[in-house]
Amino acid sequence: MKINLLFAVLLFVTATPCWASVSAVEVSIDGDARYWVSAFSLTSVEADAAQDGGAQFSAYNYLSINYALENGRHWALRLPFIYNSAGFNNFDGDEFQKQQLDLADVLLDYTISSTLLPGEIEVFSRYRLELPTSRYSIAQGKIAGLRVDYIASRYINKDFQLEYWPIFTWNIQTQTVYDNPDTNKLSHTKRYELNHRLSLWYKLNQRGAFLGFYVGTEDTWYNESESNNTTRAQNQRYGEHLLKVGPSVRYRLSRNFDFLFNLQNSVPMWGYSPERTGTASDLGAFKPKQTEFVLLSFISF
Repeated sequence: MKINLLFAVLLFVTATPCWASVSAVEVSIDGDARYWVSAFSLTSVEADAAQDGGAQFSAYNYLSINYALENGRHWALRLPFIYNSAGFNNFDGDEFQKQQLDLADVLLDYTISSTLLPGEIEVFSRYRLELPTSRYSIAQGKIAGLRVDYIASRYINKDFQLEYWPIFTWNIQTQTVYDNPDTNKLSHTKRYELNHRLSLWYKLNQRGAFLGFYVGTEDTWYNESESNNTTRAQNQRYGEHLLKVGPSVRYRLSRNFDFLFNLQNSVPMWGYSPERTGTASDLGAFKPKQTEFVLLSFISF
């Protein structure tokens, strides 16, 4: 994918009035409705492409049908699609990309909005089943994806909140390599993904405005293949490890509309091709080729 899907699932809509975790809250609805519908859109653009002109905008969107259970739990069926505008991006180099509209993997979520632990630590948890409906998953022969999220949050005082967010994904595949529909070359399928994120939030006002800063890692392990002479196999690059930092702003316009803006500095550190690999000194430098602008928008009906 041409966008960082970690942000595509960063936040989602809930029927409860409020949770302690800033990252897990975006929109609530009034009343005691069992069913409700919500929508989400993530739009991202690379800083260097925006600076040079002709940037490709990528948008991950979904329509979500939600069903509330008791005690802050709910199920959600999410119907996602991806839109890429015409333009240039770092992943494809100097090659101009045509606009593209694709169905993404359909998602089934089970969420527990809040569990209180000793030490005034509140934990949000989500369990997700990813169904192989996108053309990428179909090309890979993917069976399913299983993902687990936990967000542990604690207020330091009335204005500051600290969050720790680990995410683990297990991709269940039928094959180790596949014909990539974008490059027409063999690519390795993903096996495991493990992401960590530590965020500090400052409450700007009582209406739901927060200013934050985060540090994190993004680790991906690919399936090995001894029978295919790919570049990844030749260089034993079966694990990719990325570091990221950046500021965030979250603002609630109303109970039915919310958005979060991220300036993301992502530095590939190990396991990438030489032309993509960065250094520790790049982290926090926000070099254009390692920086993205990401806007997340949420609405409930």
